[in-house]
Amino acid sequence: MTSPASTFFARLDQGLTALSRFIWRSLLLVLGLGFVLLALLLALFLGLLTLLWALLRGRKPAPMGFGWARAGQGMPGWARPGRTAPGARPGAGEVVDVEAREVPPSTERLP
Repeated sequence: MTSPASTFFARLDQGLTALSRFIWRSLLLVLGLGFVLLALLLALFLGLLTLLWALLRGRKPAPMGFGWARAGQGMPGWARPGRTAPGARPGAGEVVDVEAREVPPSTERLP
């Protein structure tokens, strides 16, 4: 048989374990939310700093877009599907048919 004192201490142990878990989970939740808030504030600060830098240099701030509704929409012109990179040769991505011919083996060697 178990004594009433051991039952009391077993329940006390379970209660303290549950309380400890609750405190740790709450602490980790608060730390996680703080980290997310800090990351958002850092992004806001960097965005404002970029805006201020553009205005100080006399340039118009570039509008920022987040995501694309359709493929290629909102992307820079050189990155859109079907477009070539700036400075690329025209027709660099096209396939050209050629006639293959066999090259006879040569006995001459290059120096």
